[in-house]
Amino acid sequence: SLAILVPDDGWRDQVYNQLNSAGIKVRKCDELIPGTITLDTIRRFKGLESRDVILVLDERSASSKELSYV
Repeated sequence: SLAILVPDDGWRDQVYNQLNSAGIKVRKCDELIPGTITLDTIRRFKGLESRDVILVLDERSASSKELSYV
């Protein structure tokens, strides 16, 4: 399964709108919807796993020691 992890809720909303308008089904990490891409913030995804991950970083999240192990 594919997970797209973004820095914050604002990013998540923007990416969700773009993917949704392109007909791509996405879900938050705590929703179980087969055949969808997981789209959520880095913080919410901590402790979870995915086979493939696209990690989107901004300057603040790239320098965060707390998030660096993701």
